[in-house]
Amino acid sequence: MIMIPSETANRRAEEVLEVLRNRLAETTLIALIDDPIDAAVQGFRSSDTPIASQTEFLDQLAGFLRYVDASAFPTARQLTPAQARTEAVGLLEQRFPGGYRAALWETKHPLGYGLAGIVAELAALLKTKLRRSHAQWVFTSVVGDLDWRTRCQVAALILQHWSDRKPPELSAASAEQYADHLPLLVQRDLEYRPQSQATTRHQRNQPG
Repeated sequence: MIMIPSETANRRAEEVLEVLRNRLAETTLIALIDDPIDAAVQGFRSSDTPIASQTEFLDQLAGFLRYVDASAFPTARQLTPAQARTEAVGLLEQRFPGGYRAALWETKHPLGYGLAGIVAELAALLKTKLRRSHAQWVFTSVVGDLDWRTRCQVAALILQHWSDRKPPELSAASAEQYADHLPLLVQRDLEYRPQSQATTRHQRNQPG
């Protein structure tokens, strides 16, 4: 059954979509997460001497993560040294090619990244983690309590915006089919909108 949205439902859906797009926009993520971490990387002073042991390596990485917390996110929870070591190992094990031991090798080997390189890699891994956590929080807080009608209308607005430029992998016929998958749809919208908008501007600028 096709639902015809009321003016109130449509306005509510537009407000929800605007909030999602603003809070998940790349410019927002850069300002909230990337820039503060980049500033912390620039301000952190790691050891200039070669890493002599695994303990020293972990202490340096833990020191960096605690410095990020204190300088970039001072109002957030602050890691203890033990928590920071666990966090560093977890990030490297999950996301660094070869895991923690490969990162340690890169630090100690003359041809490796060195400590500064691993700190930069750890910063990038932390950005990815925090971006995902932020997105999860946004979707939970904004989408979690939406009723079915509003979910459907939010999906309909996205599909209407795409019009005939809909990404080929999204071939469902109705918004109702996307209502239970709004996070994925909104993420795809954020990835696709700059491309579709650039294409539209290019088409408008073509000589008639």
